[in-house]
Amino acid sequence: MKMRKRSQGFTLIEVLIAILIISIGALGFTKSQFSALQTASDAALRTTATVMVEDMVARIEANAGDSLQGLNSGYQTGPATLNTDCLSSTGTFCQGNAMALHDLADWNNLIANYFPADSGAIGIVCLDQNPGNAANACSPPSANPNPIVFTVKILWNSWQNRGTSIYDQSVVATVEPPLQR
Repeated sequence: MKMRKRSQGFTLIEVLIAILIISIGALGFTKSQFSALQTASDAALRTTATVMVEDMVARIEANAGDSLQGLNSGYQTGPATLNTDCLSSTGTFCQGNAMALHDLADWNNLIANYFPADSGAIGIVCLDQNPGNAANACSPPSANPNPIVFTVKILWNSWQNRGTSIYDQSVVATVEPPLQR
């Protein structure tokens, strides 16, 4: 009786199964890399927002004369307007209310430049009855609180909610004008 020689090499089915297993592994790797990039992007935006919130806190502290006006402060009354006198090196200066309005406009321009357009990022400065809450809306008091505490917020959509009105990311800080401390 003659024994049949065992064939060597791979059959077509074995090759297809190997390709399928490698493809599933490659898809899993690609998905994990994509998720890592999105997480890194959100972390970078959080860092940017933190720096920008601290920038506005410093601006409010530097403009203590206006910020002590509370509800009448330019940080509350709007509309935010860039003022070339606030950037002047010719000896003209803006002060108080004009500086506050300029600060708000400049800060909002920075937010627009550093956040993706589809993130819907917004910056909010307000006197809030619930200082430090991360909600979009502020609930201004009916009269100046004592002490005056401004809430500074930046809200935006993470990569998961881009293009929607769902703000699922925020950085919030509170600041008191330094002259009342």
